[in-house]
Amino acid sequence: MQQKWKRLGRILSPNQNFIKSIKIGQSFIEPTNNHIINIYFTHRNTDNISHISKVKYNLKKKQIIKNSFKKILSPGSYGHFDFHGVSYPAVINFKNKKKMFYVGWQKGVKNQLPFKNNLGLCDLSKNPNRISKAPIIPTDDIDPLNTGSCFALKKNNHIKLWYTSFLKYRNKKNNYEHIYSIRYATSKNLVNWKKNKKICIPFKKNEIAISKPSVIYYKKKFHMWFCARGKNYKIGYAESKNGIKWIRRDNQFKVVGKPEKWDKLAMSYPSVIKYKKKLLMLYTGNYYGKAGMGMLETKID
Repeated sequence: MQQKWKRLGRILSPNQNFIKSIKIGQSFIEPTNNHIINIYFTHRNTDNISHISKVKYNLKKKQIIKNSFKKILSPGSYGHFDFHGVSYPAVINFKNKKKMFYVGWQKGVKNQLPFKNNLGLCDLSKNPNRISKAPIIPTDDIDPLNTGSCFALKKNNHIKLWYTSFLKYRNKKNNYEHIYSIRYATSKNLVNWKKNKKICIPFKKNEIAISKPSVIYYKKKFHMWFCARGKNYKIGYAESKNGIKWIRRDNQFKVVGKPEKWDKLAMSYPSVIKYKKKLLMLYTGNYYGKAGMGMLETKID
């Protein structure tokens, strides 16, 4: 699918008056029945601890709706897998209830033990309530290390989940780097998961990290946007007929218009929805969210 994305500018930054943070990071965009969208997003406080909150955005007026900010999820209890922060929201409606996948993480020890993170699940139908105090996607022989950012899509009475799987660590100048890409799993109940061993998105030269999938099903194909990192993050694109075997078509993803200072070095963490005859994308700019979040749009053929 050929795409020419138009820049709509930065819509959220860490220094806005309703929130004090050092980063505005990973997000999830949710349409409503009108021109208002919900934006679930990660933000880190001055202690570098991440939380998940939500704001409403008016697409016609192109602005955050005043007083719409709402805290959604805070870090878990001491010692739990999400004790040092929660991030990467991914919302899905399941059996008439709104659920949210998220990544919980624990700090590591520099140059010795890398940070740990795993996927959790909470119920948003009333007050946010964790489905489990433990990770929802277990570690096993397929995922012996960490699991991370995901996207869930309901199709044919199954929940299809594309999630980040940590493959290995490499020691680079006495500092461990994590290598990860995206895997696929299915479930009927959001608790028991059947995993596929195959890596969905292959690495290109000099890439070490592929994550934050966002998927739509359109014209009998699955379409995925993700971010891939070598030196800096960039947004990639792939297509699939079955959701398991993917073909990268990064050259079909084009952003028109001159980049601004805040997103000149990197674009990452895409979240995409169909809206009328368009696609909308939220993304994060330079330095993993220190520069804020922007929006793109493209006409859909």
